[in-house]
Amino acid sequence: MKTKIFFAGVVAFAFSAPAAVAQSAVATAGGEAAGQSWTISYTVGQVAASTAMDEATLITEGVQQSPSVSVQRIDEVDALPDVSVYPNPTAAMVTLRREAAEPATSVSLFDGAGRALASRAWSGETLTLDLAALPSGMYMVRVACGKDRVKNYKIIKE
Repeated sequence: MKTKIFFAGVVAFAFSAPAAVAQSAVATAGGEAAGQSWTISYTVGQVAASTAMDEATLITEGVQQSPSVSVQRIDEVDALPDVSVYPNPTAAMVTLRREAAEPATSVSLFDGAGRALASRAWSGETLTLDLAALPSGMYMVRVACGKDRVKNYKIIKE
């Protein structure tokens, strides 16, 4: 009799233990992401949730969070006037042209790695940059009027 009760207890435990630790979600997609000091596994569509928190962090596991976007304020943006950059691609000279002169405008040239190669003030309606001494490749021209009004242009040097 003790053997039957023991056997029934073992069978009951064998069937209930996996259910207690089994995954409680049916996921349709997922994956892993990692940084230098962190790793995270995720699934999409989980139905079970658990929450962990400390003084600075709140983590809700297992819930597909919907993104929330709210606009608090929209400031009027004083955009730079359109600048024409030609010819592009170029073999040597590239011209920047705008409709009207802007005060305190600077033009900076960067290589493909983001290193600053040249910078100069731009006060008129046109500005010519000489790229003849530079190797072939992609360059960026940044036109800035103050700190807040910046526009970048890609230039291909043949």
